[in-house]
Amino acid sequence: MVRVCDTRPGAGALIGVDSGTSNENRFETQGVDIELAYAMDLGPGTLGANLVWNQLFKWDEIGIFTGDVDDNAGEILTPDSRANANVQYAWGDWAFFWRIRYWGSAKDSNTPELFNENDCFCSEGLAPSANEVDAYFYHDISASWGTGPYTVRLGLINAFDKEPPMLPQFTQYGNTGTNTAAEAYDTIGAQWYLSFNYNTN
Repeated sequence: MVRVCDTRPGAGALIGVDSGTSNENRFETQGVDIELAYAMDLGPGTLGANLVWNQLFKWDEIGIFTGDVDDNAGEILTPDSRANANVQYAWGDWAFFWRIRYWGSAKDSNTPELFNENDCFCSEGLAPSANEVDAYFYHDISASWGTGPYTVRLGLINAFDKEPPMLPQFTQYGNTGTNTAAEAYDTIGAQWYLSFNYNTN
């Protein structure tokens, strides 16, 4: 991104341009995405399952001017592993769904020793208890009924009301007001929903 400001004497020809580059950095990543799917007839209906797994090996942020490398792999927003698993059973007009969302264990910072007294009110760096977060599993369940162009679905997100980890405001990813990383973890809790769809095609 480049910021450009032009200079004009009120009217007439352009007499000058001031421009400068922004402080953007470069990212280098490596990882593997795996997707598996399976379906079979079971009883009066059909059972289907699929898994999408992401394994991260590298996530480096490289300073565009200095060339300094910040290793972010394994931190809160870039955990080493993430996955979604879905199981579905379809029977006539009915369908039942179970989804598992997995967010791997992570660290708030790969360099906790850089957090000093001014940053986190601790003189020897960020304490392990504030820096390490366990893996998280979320379960979503739903059921739908459909006939012709109509479909009705009732569902529950975060069925077991899993609470997010505590990330105080002095941590790298702790957000003011929520004291956690809302970009990674569910901050609302269990949520019911009811939807109605009509397909005109």
